[in-house]
Amino acid sequence: FPEYLYLSVIALSLCLGYAFLSLILLYRYPILRLGLRSTLYICTLLVGYTLYALHLPKNIPDHIENHYSEGEKDLVYLKILENQRTTNYYHQYVAKVKQLNHTQARGKILLRIQKKDSLVVLEPGQEKLIYTEIHPLPHPVNPFAIDMRSYYKSLGVFHRVTITDDAIIKSISSDSK
Repeated sequence: FPEYLYLSVIALSLCLGYAFLSLILLYRYPILRLGLRSTLYICTLLVGYTLYALHLPKNIPDHIENHYSEGEKDLVYLKILENQRTTNYYHQYVAKVKQLNHTQARGKILLRIQKKDSLVVLEPGQEKLIYTEIHPLPHPVNPFAIDMRSYYKSLGVFHRVTITDDAIIKSISSDSK
């Protein structure tokens, strides 16, 4: 884990220890009010920050963020989770990554298949083995356009893959596991 995460855990431990000590002294000596309320506020903020930092992709060791190389094609084994809104050019799906280059990985990606190349629409639950490049979600192209990255990040999706039908190496039935 990064150093700032260790520091936040240490600060949280000290803060909770101080709050516990304040509670003990508060019941014994009511005159000694050692800022219990503000200490508990700080503890609450530290708990929230620590939980937020723990769930960032770069702090999860087996997340796809830590395994893929930008600009290189990767062998990705994924499971389709849900259909997304289809655009004029793409069928879009949210998919869960199970393996990346024969390494256990986790995380979600936005899978886009060009409409002109796709004859079959994928269904949730299907598993695919694809060979393609993984890209981070792009910034909006036009000024004042809707930033879809924030929507997808709220779903836990941080990357996207655009493929054609020939990039799908194998369809794997989920019954075989």
